[in-house]
Amino acid sequence: MKFSANSLKKFVKGACYFETVRGYLISYKYSRAQLDLMNKDGYDEFWRDRGSFSAGIRIELKTDSSYVAFDYSANGGTALSDRSNSVDVWIDGVLYSVLHLEKSKGSVKIDLPSGEKHVSIYLPCDCQFWVKSFEIDGKYKSVKDKGQRVLVIGDSITQGYGAMFSSGSYFNALQRMTGYNMLNQGIGGYRREPSDLMY
Repeated sequence: MKFSANSLKKFVKGACYFETVRGYLISYKYSRAQLDLMNKDGYDEFWRDRGSFSAGIRIELKTDSSYVAFDYSANGGTALSDRSNSVDVWIDGVLYSVLHLEKSKGSVKIDLPSGEKHVSIYLPCDCQFWVKSFEIDGKYKSVKDKGQRVLVIGDSITQGYGAMFSSGSYFNALQRMTGYNMLNQGIGGYRREPSDLMY
């Protein structure tokens, strides 16, 4: 079963705004109003670019599928070889696979263990990561976060830059520990921009 960009949204965690481009789903950690502020003259261009990155965003579902597959496009950011630009798969709370990106566009297929499992796919920290043609071959259920909503702001450490892999950032570790509905609005090099605080 393949999911359209619109139907994939129900599995995306850690995002508050979405766009669709050529069938790709783009997930943002900032709202449309916040992104509009970042696009105004005088806003730091470095922060603007990093504000569109996929840090702290993941695709999460329960499924008995034997695999998960999707096409991707990685845009902006540092070299794709940077260690925090990985796609990480966790199964039932345990790290299962770390895929380091080699190309800016491509397809991913990950074989999964048998039976129903909780699958979490962490998107890269230091680029904008688009996903389309998300596919599984089994039954599925969406996953709900706990009721507590948490906004995390900060600079590169919060964004996840420098982590050994994207899911290894302290933000992602804290989310796994608590199960809370968390939003990572960390931006590398960030100091303080009061107009950003609109969550």
